[in-house]
Amino acid sequence: MSEQKREDGGSAFPQPETVVTSAHDMGLVLDRIDGSRGMSLRDYFAAKVMASNIANADLYEATIRAAAVQTITVQRALALMAYDIADAMLAERAK
Repeated sequence: MSEQKREDGGSAFPQPETVVTSAHDMGLVLDRIDGSRGMSLRDYFAAKVMASNIANADLYEATIRAAAVQTITVQRALALMAYDIADAMLAERAK
């Protein structure tokens, strides 16, 4: 069974591949620095949502109560909510 890849919005902070030229022992050396995909836009959005939830005392308290009702940890409740909102943001962005 194959797992379906979730749309993550691409890279939030991509780093392009670069070629660096430097002198080494009077010769020319080309170093290739691989690009980095960085964190996904989905992860970036989720992190922003989570931070704002924790900073807002009323919303954080509501998350604690929701976690108790669902019998899950507060951390899991925060993560689920953050990624639900991040997914909604990506869907809206794709329109």
